[in-house]
Amino acid sequence: MKIGVISDTHSKIPSAAFDLLKDCVLILHAGDIGNFTIINDLKEIIKANVVAVKGNCDNFSLSEYPNIQSFTINGFKIFMTHDLDRVIPPDDANIIIAGHTHRPLYIKNDLGNIIVNPGACGGSPRGEIKNNSIAIINLEKGNLFAEILYLP
Repeated sequence: MKIGVISDTHSKIPSAAFDLLKDCVLILHAGDIGNFTIINDLKEIIKANVVAVKGNCDNFSLSEYPNIQSFTINGFKIFMTHDLDRVIPPDDANIIIAGHTHRPLYIKNDLGNIIVNPGACGGSPRGEIKNNSIAIINLEKGNLFAEILYLP
């Protein structure tokens, strides 16, 4: 099962991101969405379910998206927030997802659990990153791994 992870779209998603996400059955958006059409575009173009959290730049009405999402998929417990510095993930989370820093990060610990920050998909308003990025998480037969993909 392929899960696409994006964050910090800031109201835009480059077409290259849609190409990389096309085989994903679920998209996780870790905040700073920018505007509500981003979620609709992901649902319509990728034809996948989207789970999202609000980011610090999301000032429009996103009442259906909380600051934290916690759920289980195929036996893996997922915890997602925008800014990991503001919350403590539960000890039993297998997958921790955050955005905010605009810098991609993938860590796999000795227990096989992962922390993923996909970086900024829509660029950085502060201009501190050069390459937009996303992440793909693969859940295969109890094996959990992810990769960061940089957009051309």
